[in-house]
Amino acid sequence: MLRAIELVAMWLPVLVFGASVGSFLNVVVYRLPNGLSLVKPGSHCPKCKTPLGARDNVPVLGWLWLRGRCRHCGVSIPIRYPAVEALTMGLYALCFAVFGFSGTAVLAAILVSWLVPLALIDLDTFLLPEALTRSALVLGLLSRVAVPMLAGIWDAKAIAASVIFGVTGAVVGILTLEAIGWIGRLAFGKEVMGLGDGKLVAAIGMWLGWQQALLTLFVGCILGVFGSAIGMSLQKASFGKPIPFGPYLVVGGLVALFSGSQLIDAYLSLTGLNSLNSL
Repeated sequence: MLRAIELVAMWLPVLVFGASVGSFLNVVVYRLPNGLSLVKPGSHCPKCKTPLGARDNVPVLGWLWLRGRCRHCGVSIPIRYPAVEALTMGLYALCFAVFGFSGTAVLAAILVSWLVPLALIDLDTFLLPEALTRSALVLGLLSRVAVPMLAGIWDAKAIAASVIFGVTGAVVGILTLEAIGWIGRLAFGKEVMGLGDGKLVAAIGMWLGWQQALLTLFVGCILGVFGSAIGMSLQKASFGKPIPFGPYLVVGGLVALFSGSQLIDAYLSLTGLNSLNSL
């Protein structure tokens, strides 16, 4: 019984905070591309503009209580809202399950909080806002400073090495994507990669390192090929038509974050090489 109480005390704040962040990310996804304030007005029905009550605004549960409809005008509330809240909650839980209750888990959760809206905004608008990609890059640089400190290492050389590791990851990531884009231009005679994609990969490389940046690109490209093939088979996409590549890169980044070290170590063990640490 005591153990169960301890587990609830440990995990409940993570789940509640993760769902609450997901609720805010819904606001970011809707308002940021439209140039609207992220703070004012508060949460409200998009049709009748009535502010949501405290009970209605509870992540996931509020949508269930309302049965997916506005309490006042009855307009349908897309299931995407609670889905994003649940997804963010699950990813937060995964951060702490993989990295333990540590500073590293907090850094991982911060990265997740940027990747989720980037994927959704690109899916909606085919754009990756610079406000998010640039801030993710800056936060990645700060995270490289924090990584040695979280391990109890305050030596300037260790911190500098961590920063260089992150900067190298950003450079390798963006240059590799540029190379892919160059090959695409030769093959198709037009741009196949957006500028935002390069900044996204650079940010992931800054957070996780150059190996993880390459893994992100590898997974993203594989998923992009399969996603395009499925889209064309369902007549949802056509050859030569642009696709949002950001969501595939985000999934690749999440794979790199949660299992990249194991995947890279497994690969390098087959080649007899040694892996470098990331986050």
